[in-house]
Amino acid sequence: MVRKLSGPHRFYRLTLGASLFLFWLLLSGQYDILHIVLGIASSLIIVWVAERLQVLDWEGHPTHLGLRVFPYWFWLSGKVMQANFHVVWLILKDLFQRNGSELTPVEGRLSAHQKSHLGKTTYANSITLTPGTLTLSIEENNIKVHALTHEALEELRQGEMDKRVTQFEGLS
Repeated sequence: MVRKLSGPHRFYRLTLGASLFLFWLLLSGQYDILHIVLGIASSLIIVWVAERLQVLDWEGHPTHLGLRVFPYWFWLSGKVMQANFHVVWLILKDLFQRNGSELTPVEGRLSAHQKSHLGKTTYANSITLTPGTLTLSIEENNIKVHALTHEALEELRQGEMDKRVTQFEGLS
């Protein structure tokens, strides 16, 4: 049985294949004909598998986010590096400090202001990617979070990440 593809579905196929190939080409650093053909073949196989699994849609390949992804990734990378240094500092300080630990694990709930499941998932994953914090669960518009310190939880409660994910989502 041959299925005719609709316009948006063709667009997802094309953009997924092109982005996978460009990513592959960027990572491989090989520009001879053999490697280019292998990259194209790999990208086509992945697009075929995604289509067979029926995950080729706006959530699986969110082209609607466009170029907003790059400023958000840049900001998130900075937050991840900053938190990484902070966690290393806390651990080293804890190792050499004799009078009690600054590591005070805490759980709390945060409000998620994103409108879509993709936005809430992005927010929850961004929290988990940031060292010292972990998303435990998502329930409606609340996210349960574990943090190594009260300060890390309070920084999340200030809402900068929530605001940036909501802007990135573009549905606010």
